[in-house]
Amino acid sequence: MDRDVWKWLFSEMSDSNILQLVNNLNKTLTAKSQIAIKGISDLRNIRVEQLRLFRSRIETELNKPKNTLRVKNILNKYHEQADTEKNKILRNISIKESDAIWEELKETTVLNVHDVIEYLVIQSDEEQINKGVQLHNKLLAKAAKKEPSITEPSSSDTIVEIFNVGALPSPEKLASLLVDFEQVKREYKKLQDEKQQVIKSNKELKKSISQTESQRNDLLKVCQKLEREVELRKTEIGDRDRKNKDLYEQLTELQKAEGDLRKEYADLQARIKVIEEENNAKDEQLRTISQAKMFTIIDRTLPDGLDVPKFTKVNLILPNDLEDIIQTNALDQSDEIWFIKFRLSVPKQNLLHEKYGKKVTGFNTYNDLKNHCISR
Repeated sequence: MDRDVWKWLFSEMSDSNILQLVNNLNKTLTAKSQIAIKGISDLRNIRVEQLRLFRSRIETELNKPKNTLRVKNILNKYHEQADTEKNKILRNISIKESDAIWEELKETTVLNVHDVIEYLVIQSDEEQINKGVQLHNKLLAKAAKKEPSITEPSSSDTIVEIFNVGALPSPEKLASLLVDFEQVKREYKKLQDEKQQVIKSNKELKKSISQTESQRNDLLKVCQKLEREVELRKTEIGDRDRKNKDLYEQLTELQKAEGDLRKEYADLQARIKVIEEENNAKDEQLRTISQAKMFTIIDRTLPDGLDVPKFTKVNLILPNDLEDIIQTNALDQSDEIWFIKFRLSVPKQNLLHEKYGKKVTGFNTYNDLKNHCISR
């Protein structure tokens, strides 16, 4: 049905296009009939960069039958008055069957499928409107099957021409976000690998310390044994005067060995202290890494001024990608999932709560979300 087509046309418009469309539409209406959004006193004063907060509401208003009809009348009036070469081509091609139009669009760069669909659905003739619906269905099928490309601009050229606004931003932005997401995943895996290396090193250090302790105990036993031998030799001096010189030399050597052992013992004690300090520092680092959390925000962009705690990762997921990402179970790694209630549809909110339960938190405003992030 053409309502789905109009919903698609509005969703394809850039923020600047849709703002221009609403303001020009309101100029033709009385104050009571104008499109108004709760929380905005005058749409003429809103900046394009602020529009994304209210865009879904504006699209909802435009998709209301009475407002869609008004937009249709404005565009129809424009095409009736326009005497351009492009309009002549649109009139000629519109009389053909939808299959013929589709095939012709594959061979031309003068028109694109968006222009033709828009031109057809603004007509009063049901047959023409049905052709636009059929072309829209073919476009959806082409996207699913990846058929040969038909020239598809990022937004309707006619609307850009009427309101004199620029083209939509490049879709490379989405690709960039996906690259960033993959980079975060790689960094997280790297941290996990480093953590395992630290744990392994810690085990080796503990093993080394244990071996050193064992060696120290052995040396102490040797030292104690030598001391007992010295005492034994002292008690035998009276009976073994002839061996006095040899025993004295042996005693001197034993005392020297004892001094060396005590010095070695002191060195070992100092080394053990250094190892313990290093071990404590690495244990603290491990605890800090193990406590790192991952938060996911579902929105078009991260809120301005978001204060992210140290060792915390924040992922951004576009609302339109939510259902696909849920199917990949990628959100299972997130400790918490946040969204702004008025930016996410109720069905998607319910889907999140059913899938992830207490991990999901919805906020009424961006300030609520930012305050909650600081408290983490």
